[in-house]
Amino acid sequence: MSVEKILDAIEQYLKAKNELQTSSIKPCNDWDCGLANEFSGYYGSAEQREKQEGAKAALEKALEDYIDNRIRTVTNSGK
Repeated sequence: MSVEKILDAIEQYLKAKNELQTSSIKPCNDWDCGLANEFSGYYGSAEQREKQEGAKAALEKALEDYIDNRIRTVTNSGK
């Protein structure tokens, strides 16, 4: 497990998080469009949320693998 893999996982997580915060609906003034803006977080973002959760899980796994590898290295070097 390398630090580069952890940094890549962090970058993917941040990218997914930033995509989640952007809205594809442009601001408008009429009533129907206003409702669409209100509910835009509920429509079309399930895939983005799933992507963010996947990136978060990959980051957690990369960190756990790195920590486990470091612990094995330290404990094996002491023998």
